[in-house]
Parts: sequence; structure tokens; C-alpha cells
Amino acid sequence: WWDTGFFKKSFGFAAMALVISSALFLNPMTISPVAYTAVLESNNNIPMAITKISRSDMKLSINIMEKIEVSDDMELTLWCHPKKGGKPMKMGTVSKTGKTMIAISKEEWKSLKNVGKLTLSAEHKNTNTNKPSSGAILKGQLSSST
Repeated sequence: WWDTGFFKKSFGFAAMALVISSALFLNPMTISPVAYTAVLESNNNIPMAITKISRSDMKLSINIMEKIEVSDDMELTLWCHPKKGGKPMKMGTVSKTGKTMIAISKEEWKSLKNVGKLTLSAEHKNTNTNKPSSGAILKGQLSSST
């Protein structure tokens, strides 16, 4: 069986497994563990964005998978809605396409346990609003991944 290549293949697989496991063990993890996630869907239930929130870097990331068309005088705004109703919390402005990172405060982090839904609305630029002025373009349930 020395001549069949079985020994060479087995040794190769063992060496590859050792290298991969060593790299994973010795390589410090640079990815922040995700604490909350949400998939935001259109009114037609089509997934359009993925939201992740991690405590280690206190950031919310939202990745828009397809460009969302809004007029030039509007901007996309992300909102957190409490589970039991009440005033939504404005998280920040989101790019029409690609990934947006939003820093969150300790107070916002603490209040996330009471959030049930995330929505994305179009708001007029340069206006300071405390509630969505238009209907939700995208919406999704926030779930804890811990």
C-alpha cells in the first residue's frame, strides 16, 4: 500500500489539517462577535439589507444588498422601535447602497434589549426629526444572537 499513494495522501491530509488548525488557534480573532441581527425586507417581503450589532466595538453595521432609490433631497434613516410600543429611537443615516457603520452609545446599547423592530425610512435632508415622517421602506425583527 506504500506504492498506491494512500500513505502520501493520508500524510498530506494530516499535514494540511495540522496547518489549518494551528493557523486558527494562533491567529487572533479580529471579527467582533455579533450580539443582534436583523434582515430588513421590503413591503413585498424581499430581503434588502442585513443589520448586525456588536458590543465589542459598539457599532451597528447595515449592508444594503440592492441600491434603494430615493430622491436627492431625501436620505435613508434607521429607526429602532420598542417591543411594547412607544417612541422609536433614531440610529442614524444609512447609505443608499453598500455598507454603513454607525457608532452606538452605551445608553443605546442598553436599550437594544427592549427593541423589537428596525425600520428604514426616507427623511428630508437637513431636518432633525425624532420620529419617522414617512412609512417604512424596509423593516425587520431584531433578534439577539447571544
